[in-house]
Amino acid sequence: MEIMNFKLFESTGAKLSTNAISISSNFGFGFLSGFHHRNNIKDFNYVSLLYNDKDDAIGFMFSKDRIKGTFKMTHSDRNTSAGVVCRSFFTSNKIDDRIKNLVGHYEPKEINSQELGKIFYIDLREKIK
Repeated sequence: MEIMNFKLFESTGAKLSTNAISISSNFGFGFLSGFHHRNNIKDFNYVSLLYNDKDDAIGFMFSKDRIKGTFKMTHSDRNTSAGVVCRSFFTSNKIDDRIKNLVGHYEPKEINSQELGKIFYIDLREKIK
């Protein structure tokens, strides 16, 4: 028998199929387990937020180091999800008054910007849950 390269599965209890970003009523974003796992969010400590008012979309750029304008993320104890509270983002973009309607889960999409690099974004008109 050939020597096989087994890899130990350690994500018991994680809902890895949940590829979503959530918005909470406390003006925060949650990076749910499926999204967190697929995109190695555990490797990042900070997130930069972008808002496109024309298309009603919010963008996310993750970084290991703090740079101007980033928010510090909090990772779960088992490092299977993360979140960030950023009321100032909602207020400055004048979407704080819509928070009750925005609460829910959104399917993230990905684009690569020559200027900014990889950006994940959610369309606020396409709530999935």
